Amino acid sequence: MPALCILLSLGWMHLKSQSFDFYGSEIKFPALSVSAHDSLVKTSLVPMVLGDYIRSNIRQLNLDDWAIVLFVNKYVDAQFADAAEADKTRILTSCLFTLGMNAAIGVRNKHRMLPLVSIDKRTKYVNGPYFEQDGYKFLPVEPGKGAFGIRKLLIRSKEGNKDIRLDYTIVPIFTEQRLVKKEVFFFNDHSRLTDSLSYEYSKTYVEYFNDLPRREPNENYYKAPVSNALAGSLFPSLNEKVGVCGSRTDSINFLIKFVQTAIEFREDIEIYGKKDFCSFPEGTLAMGEGDCEDKCELFAFLIAHYFHDLDLLFLYYPHHVRVGLADPTVPVGTKTYHTFNGQKYFIVELQNGATVLGDQIFTKNPDYPSKVVR
Repeated sequence: MPALCILLSLGWMHLKSQSFDFYGSEIKFPALSVSAHDSLVKTSLVPMVLGDYIRSNIRQLNLDDWAIVLFVNKYVDAQFADAAEADKTRILTSCLFTLGMNAAIGVRNKHRMLPLVSIDKRTKYVNGPYFEQDGYKFLPVEPGKGAFGIRKLLIRSKEGNKDIRLDYTIVPIFTEQRLVKKEVFFFNDHSRLTDSLSYEYSKTYVEYFNDLPRREPNENYYKAPVSNALAGSLFPSLNEKVGVCGSRTDSINFLIKFVQTAIEFREDIEIYGKKDFCSFPEGTLAMGEGDCEDKCELFAFLIAHYFHDLDLLFLYYPHHVRVGLADPTVPVGTKTYHTFNGQKYFIVELQNGATVLGDQIFTKNPDYPSKVVR
């Protein structure tokens, strides 16, 4: 008797595909019986085998809160590809609820359904509209979708379930990095000539971080992990150039000019089609372009690598961001700085290529930041 017939006679599903894609990694489907599959579709009851399967992958892939949401979403979309959208939404929210997450279904016009998860209510989300009800703050599960047109919520929550934390310090274990080589040209502040360097970045890392919701404040994006490929190619190339600078101030000025001129200034709406979409360092280096926030995050990432003892601030102005850098080796004199908690921070402008550390270009128009965050 053929193997397929044996499986069917025992009541086990036969799938057109045996796996689904999770950011380049092929993940095998669980062995669901026909009755378990049908019960899940009809009643949204999650069988034990499915719960165990998801938890096993959470451990093996090192998935944190939002990565779990992305994983379950991709799994349900693939294994239940033939199910109606409403059924897939119910299955998805049931799986998240079984994992101990507060989830909801947003009902829109014509009975369309939108799967939602709740985030910590203290988190300010800046990617798009969210929906608040009964003390919960709900975001759409699907990356890039907003909570538009919701008329009512069907909430699945219980005491002990949790709201999702937006944590950017944990990356899943990806088996496929999909590496891309990139070359950028910039003004070398040491040689005073146009220079270039090459590095590799991971498309997998970039796509994953671009699928994460954005929060405010976003001052810690620069602490997000980068791929081993990027770190292993970017820093050796930079080390050679930073290493010939005569002093720490010269090295910092080299990094300022690198970020100013290697990363072309463009607004988020032009790059990502979103009004406010701060990029992570690997994404900015992959694009080779970004706005003031993106450049500040990249500069902070480089400073943290080379000068981890230096304290820095993010200085928020109306429609603009700069970095404040405390360098005790540089005499203050009349140079432009911002004082925060008794400490002087030199103002670093990264949007254009006209300034270096402590330049006087701001003295004629010394805008005061509306918000300062360490």
